[in-house]
Amino acid sequence: MERKKSWLRKDFDALRVQWDMLTFYERFEQLVTHVLSVAISIIILVSLWQLIRAVISLLVSAVVNVVVASLQANCFSSSGCMRSGLSQTSSFNSQLRVDRDQRRGLRCLASA
Repeated sequence: MERKKSWLRKDFDALRVQWDMLTFYERFEQLVTHVLSVAISIIILVSLWQLIRAVISLLVSAVVNVVVASLQANCFSSSGCMRSGLSQTSSFNSQLRVDRDQRRGLRCLASA
């Protein structure tokens, strides 16, 4: 039973057979082509590895943020004094947000 050769192996076998018939410049071209192909492949693999690491770190940080938020919600909702302080702070923050949005709207109207 004959094993199937990969396309890369077939290309190298064909190059080896034709190597003696190639001129110096054609040999140089072949070498440069193969070196560049390997270099580009390495760059793609490194970039893919960095992308995978970045995506995994973002996923992990998102999970951690959800866990921390749920823990904070459980801690603050269980004590009464923290709850009243939190509600005062959130109403103050919402008032600041409204003021900021109104100023931004006025700036947009003034620039138009």
